[in-house]
Amino acid sequence: AEVLEALSVGTRNQLATLVRLTIASQLKSAIILDDHLVHTDPGRLGWFRDVLRRTALETQVLILTCRPEDYLDPSELPTSGPSHDVAGGTVRAIDLARVLQRWAARA
Repeated sequence: AEVLEALSVGTRNQLATLVRLTIASQLKSAIILDDHLVHTDPGRLGWFRDVLRRTALETQVLILTCRPEDYLDPSELPTSGPSHDVAGGTVRAIDLARVLQRWAARA
């Protein structure tokens, strides 16, 4: 515990994310991450994007974030509708605000 306390918040969150991804992968289950990498520097975020995409090939990974540019390139973000399929459908980006607006408009 003392060793972990010496690490920065960002590093602890990164380690926790890697452990969770490994467990989800081994259990063949889904994982939900809620902005777990918010304290991660841009260089390391690029590495994590690759890890998350590789994990998503065999495990469902759901990321809830108010910072989608941390996980997707600008060209991968939804522009004309509430969702956008990326990488041949391996990744689906959903803009929840747009989904809720469409739902409210129907009500």
